[in-house]
Amino acid sequence: MRMKSILLHTLLVLSASTFAQKIFVSEFHYDGPGIDAYEFVELTGLANNKLDCYKLYYVNATNSPAALYATKDLRDSVITPQASGYGTLLFNTGASGQVQNGPNDGFLLFDSCLNKVVQFISYEGVISGMAPFTDANSVDVGVAENASPDDESILVSGTLPSLAWSKAANSPDTLNPGLVFPSTALASLSGNIFLKSLSCDGYDGPKASVSLFSAGLDSKLGTDDDETFSIPTSTEGRFVFNNITTGMYLLQVNPPLGYTVLDENPAKILIGAGPNNYFSFCLDAITTSLQDQTVGSAPQILQSEGRLTILTEETVNNVFISNVIGQAENYNSNSFTTAQKGLVNVIISTDKGTYRKRVVLQ
Repeated sequence: MRMKSILLHTLLVLSASTFAQKIFVSEFHYDGPGIDAYEFVELTGLANNKLDCYKLYYVNATNSPAALYATKDLRDSVITPQASGYGTLLFNTGASGQVQNGPNDGFLLFDSCLNKVVQFISYEGVISGMAPFTDANSVDVGVAENASPDDESILVSGTLPSLAWSKAANSPDTLNPGLVFPSTALASLSGNIFLKSLSCDGYDGPKASVSLFSAGLDSKLGTDDDETFSIPTSTEGRFVFNNITTGMYLLQVNPPLGYTVLDENPAKILIGAGPNNYFSFCLDAITTSLQDQTVGSAPQILQSEGRLTILTEETVNNVFISNVIGQAENYNSNSFTTAQKGLVNVIISTDKGTYRKRVVLQ
């Protein structure tokens, strides 16, 4: 398949869509007989995904105000596959007094990269207005323990994403027996970035990065809660995403400074099971000499509440913005809104030349 001038090549197998939520609390035990001796919290999620952005907070709202009393940082944690592309993580096994007995206690799963509460559950009451998550309200699981045997727990069952809580025989660190997963056949996606000057058969530019976006909890691509995976290319422009689930994605190349993508970017792709998913982009080098002027005919940049306006007497053909971690945006207008913040490179292409500026976006 070719899309305009980008020479976009695909070999894709059609398949089912992915399940939106990467990880969730799936089982816990907080109140055993006598002295609590086997409290635990279990997470279930997609296997082989990095969880560096996630934190699990333990919440105590028995007394006012509600407060966090323990934190589990999932940095460097990896879920090993057990079945259907999913696995578990277990915390506090065999610990005593590590999980509050209620009422009004719970667990909050937080994505620090997106600054978003992923899941907030409670037992023996609802929790609301807790700092710093004052806008988050918990969902009471509707099941409680009172000196429950240590071989019992509160756990979820059902077919994802429709889950129900109940008290049953425990299954710590193994997938809950009543939990049914959607089809999650693992796949890989490989590809290349090429240069137009090499007839899109080779690459001799600096390393770039490539980002893969999957739908978040809203099940919609291209929104703020998308899950993002970013990897660098090799020096030959090669990239590979391994152990990803089948479904619809956005694939975006973040071109190095001095290069531009000649067509729609990111591209929407459907990834099928197996290793035979391939995608490539063709880039074009910006050959016009770059200037860093602030006077004369060079364009000026005006900022106002996230909106940028390019002030110039020349005709603006394209504006390319990239930050220090490789996130990039292209605009074909002299006035637009961007969500990027901090120090960025701005390349302005006009009918008279190309100009580069370093700007701190507020």
